[in-house]
Amino acid sequence: MEDKWINDRNKIIGLGENSLRKSYYPELQNKIEELEASRKNLDAIINSTSDGIIIHDISGKILFLNKPAELLLNAELGDNLTVMDISAAQNNIEILSDIWNKVRNNNTQTIEWIVLQNKTRKEIPVQISINNTFWNGLNVFVAVLRDFTVRKEYEEKLLEAKKKAEESAHLKTAFLQNMSHEIRTPMNSIVGFSELLNNSDLLPEKRKKFTSIIIENANQLLSIVNDILTISTLQTKQDKVYLESININQLLSDLLIIYEKQAFSRHLSIQLHQALSDQESVVFTDKTKIIQILTNLLNNAFKFIHEGSIEFGYRLIDGDIVFYVTDSGIGIPEEMQTRIFDRFMQASDFVMSNYGGTGLGLAISKEFVDLLGGKIWVESDVNKGSTFYFTIKYIPVN
Repeated sequence: MEDKWINDRNKIIGLGENSLRKSYYPELQNKIEELEASRKNLDAIINSTSDGIIIHDISGKILFLNKPAELLLNAELGDNLTVMDISAAQNNIEILSDIWNKVRNNNTQTIEWIVLQNKTRKEIPVQISINNTFWNGLNVFVAVLRDFTVRKEYEEKLLEAKKKAEESAHLKTAFLQNMSHEIRTPMNSIVGFSELLNNSDLLPEKRKKFTSIIIENANQLLSIVNDILTISTLQTKQDKVYLESININQLLSDLLIIYEKQAFSRHLSIQLHQALSDQESVVFTDKTKIIQILTNLLNNAFKFIHEGSIEFGYRLIDGDIVFYVTDSGIGIPEEMQTRIFDRFMQASDFVMSNYGGTGLGLAISKEFVDLLGGKIWVESDVNKGSTFYFTIKYIPVN
């Protein structure tokens, strides 16, 4: 009998643990294998999700991280982190305690939070859903983290777009109100003085003066209509560049003759600077657009100057012709120096109400410069004056 027991004992010792289970407890072994397979499947599912999963105890110590959570937090379970270590909130303990108390009452909590990556301390916006459960015999909290970075960026872009849309709507409303005033003013002058011309007793000198006023206001009205039509054409991408041979020096000299009379009548000085000889200044470009850009800049200079001088001209720098118009006028605040090239934009409400204008001249000029492949900018000091620059490629005919 004793020999049989010894033989059975030796057989048992010679068997491995799994073999022992299979030999003596086959049903138990099958259950263990099923549980092991189920655990592996569960691990695969948990690690394949795009959301991070954290399990921590009631003290905040992290007991489990799935693979997405490790990547999100740049951490591993061996780092011995707590949820306070990965929270960007300064008063995270008080906030988390309040959340945990609500979760203990079986109230799932979903919040937006900022977590910090381990070591890099990079801030990541996340949405967290927190539940409590039992895990390995412990009362724990399960937090599911969803990275909100892309969504936050999208929301910020939407808010920025909304802000721009609202600002654009406000500018268009102000533009239409201002446009009504700009159109009515010359129209009232044209109608009023046209009626006065019907007076048969009107002296020739008066008739000549009234006719001059009508012509001046008609030209002003025509300029407004042209600006509106031009910006509409540019907005629909219908405007094209037409290159032709022009003499830059001659073009600028013609503009000087036009504006000298206006400068003289207002006791202003105006100067022209030309950097090339007449032969070198013959270039290929779009004459109509160059004239309109310079006219817009010169009209602005005369509008915003009360005394002093205006200078315009060009220089040749690194293969570009750099045109400029300088005035000693009211200047432009620094925060507005990039925005004044936007459509319907003027430097301030004060400028709109006291100086008028459509707010389209600089926008048209910028669009034309862009079509010509150049750039436009301004340098200005309030109450000291402004210098507008724009460039085109120097393409000499000769």
